Amino acid sequence: MSMAKNSPRELPYNITFVPRIGFQWNRGHLILANKNRFAIYDPYWNLAPFVSKEAVDYFPNLALERLVGVLKI
Repeated sequence: MSMAKNSPRELPYNITFVPRIGFQWNRGHLILANKNRFAIYDPYWNLAPFVSKEAVDYFPNLALERLVGVLKI
């Protein structure tokens, strides 16, 4: 899924943080994160079906507080 075609976009209302890192997840969804907050973002529909303040519970081995940028996996 390419975000560039429809970019820039205003993020949905339930993403209340400024993302510092993003990486592609499954089914075209993206993970946007900043420190311990993260959201699963669907760029096609411009929706965030899941937002959490506990990223460490979901990504225990990813040092989100130290990363900045976009990961291409």
